[in-house]
Amino acid sequence: MHAQHLGFGLALAFARAAGGTPMVSVAHGTDIIAATEHEQARAVLNEIVDASVYVIVPTAAMADGVNRLTGGRHADRLVVVPWGVPLPAAPTAHPRPGKHLSLVHAGRLDGNKDTITAIEALARTTGHHLTVIGSGSELETLIRHAAELNLTDRVTFEPFLPRQDLFQRFGDFDAMLFTTRTLEAYGLVAVEAQAHGLPVLHSDVPGLAVTLGTGGLSFPPGDAAALASLIDTLAASPATRQLLHQAAAANARSHDIAHTAAHIAALSRTAMEGAR
Repeated sequence: MHAQHLGFGLALAFARAAGGTPMVSVAHGTDIIAATEHEQARAVLNEIVDASVYVIVPTAAMADGVNRLTGGRHADRLVVVPWGVPLPAAPTAHPRPGKHLSLVHAGRLDGNKDTITAIEALARTTGHHLTVIGSGSELETLIRHAAELNLTDRVTFEPFLPRQDLFQRFGDFDAMLFTTRTLEAYGLVAVEAQAHGLPVLHSDVPGLAVTLGTGGLSFPPGDAAALASLIDTLAASPATRQLLHQAAAANARSHDIAHTAAHIAALSRTAMEGAR
């Protein structure tokens, strides 16, 4: 059986009921955050890892996190399998003329996603526009802060979109802002944006630079001034935008969801053969 998440949901019930059935668990970034902050979540994570034949993690940085939280007892069970994305037939976002960029931030709006840094960066620039697509606990705070910074005409908030609808919007933008502050398990929506040709301006948190490759530019987490400088640099150089669009699409091709599925299927067969 496959158990999603190491800290909540049904994974613990599966672990206790598994008996002789081999269990492959899948770790997510929220598991690491919860287990770092709460002792109960850490105990649950340890029990699930103890009961697992393998624990799938999307990056080496995530493997390090699980290994640390389990005291290094099960390093041999941790297997890095990068998440995958469905690849479009061709990129839908292309470099556009003009010195003012249309930027997008998409995903869950919580403290760790740190969308407020994107808004504060926009306040340090001139002429660019940011669309925030998503929902979460920080939404009202973000709307209020944008108003306090007199950005109501340059920051637009839109509700969460199903993935296929979001994919259709990527062609409306010049770059994605990805502002995670502490831990990013993989950066799925950022890779999806790359698959459609969007460069990503991302915080330099563990693992993310490896995932996004040369199809993006990084800045120190939480540093709005540094992000604003990247935005202006990108806006001033059409040649850089062209190179980043090409590099983003090329990087995403190494994250084909078919590769992920094949790797997990092979790992599952190994687990079942070991049980027999």
